[in-house]
Amino acid sequence: RRFAERFAPDALRIEGTTLGVANVDIEHVVHLVRARDQYAALVNTLLLVQGARCLVFVRRRTDAAEVAEQLAGDGFSTLPLSGDLPQAQRTRTLSAFRNGIVRTLIATDVAARGIDVADIDTVVHVDLPRDATTYTHRAGRTGRAGNKGRSVLLAAPRDERHVQRVLERARVDAEWTELPSAAKIKKALSKRARRRVHEAMSDE
Repeated sequence: RRFAERFAPDALRIEGTTLGVANVDIEHVVHLVRARDQYAALVNTLLLVQGARCLVFVRRRTDAAEVAEQLAGDGFSTLPLSGDLPQAQRTRTLSAFRNGIVRTLIATDVAARGIDVADIDTVVHVDLPRDATTYTHRAGRTGRAGNKGRSVLLAAPRDERHVQRVLERARVDAEWTELPSAAKIKKALSKRARRRVHEAMSDE
């Protein structure tokens, strides 16, 4: 479904990478996931980078609302961003994401245009990009201004050939790997907890 979107004068601006020009600061990852396991895969992906700023792409505005609501119910700091949001709500959502109040934004491709946040750590493609250009623009939200970033595709096995074509045309060399294990997630969470304690002690 296509829909138009109006942007406020203070809307943030974003520039993706150029098609066919590799950004060495972006790590591209593909996880093959059954449809019934996709939400769990998204949760594990976000847990691995919990606390970092993440942008999750879905196809429809209804999906954005549903995924954001489900993630919020599971304890994630998240909001949806879609074209049917009233302008005032859109502005509040962008401000919360930019200021770090909300760490994860669930967005459609059209609604995400105009966002410019330099330190997005991870881009997650819940719904696959339709082509190389879409993938390039999505992935280009991370790995900017000298920062490292990750672009994670959650693809059903039946979509493997489509993903291969998209990545080939985007001239992206992705790592096809299994989802992060529970042990890896636990280790990452423990490491971040220790870092927060160290930072708190350093501030005293």
